[in-house]
Amino acid sequence: MVIPAFNEEKSLGRLLDELKKYVDKSQIIVIDDGSKDNTRIVAEKSDVHVISHKNNFGKGESLRRGFDEAVKRGFSWIITMDADMQHYPADICRFLEKAGKQDADIILGTRMGNLKNMPFQRILSNKITSYFISLRIGQKVEDSQCGFRMISRRLIEEISLHKSHFSLESELLLKAGLRKFKIDSIAIKTVYSNSKSHINPLRDTLGFIFVFISSFFWRK
Repeated sequence: MVIPAFNEEKSLGRLLDELKKYVDKSQIIVIDDGSKDNTRIVAEKSDVHVISHKNNFGKGESLRRGFDEAVKRGFSWIITMDADMQHYPADICRFLEKAGKQDADIILGTRMGNLKNMPFQRILSNKITSYFISLRIGQKVEDSQCGFRMISRRLIEEISLHKSHFSLESELLLKAGLRKFKIDSIAIKTVYSNSKSHINPLRDTLGFIFVFISSFFWRK
């Protein structure tokens, strides 16, 4: 498991305690992305593998570092999950079950079956980005912005990721789809709290536009 974390001391401990019911602690990698609070200390006390950045480089760099470590450790599958307790660790079992039945290289968690508590601007941006990515790669992507996803080691080893912040998640889907890796989805539960989102609407919208346009110039 790869968990990027930035200033998540309030939720990270609870998340890790729950995760260890389903995943051995030796398979959990937390990337503390230059947090100003006690995120690193909380992770270390949970006895999981911790990678610390001195500065905040963004989610994209955290995911790359986590992927590199997971590949080095020989993981066959890599599950990514946000650290803010918006996702249910118990859904990991559903990802594993799906992976055992399907030949997909990416399994995305989708929150689009229950939009009751999702902020309107998140619904709108998610539908737009999911539509354009689906159109570009010729596969249906239901929830392109969900950070809860399962990725095969084979895919991580065969594509090169360069983008920063949240646009790396779109880059991964675009590169995977254009290389004809299969993308599938499962419905997951999500809890929306009052915690501040790390998404920067202007930066991350421009980031998506840039990576989408860039995809027409990539070598497959």
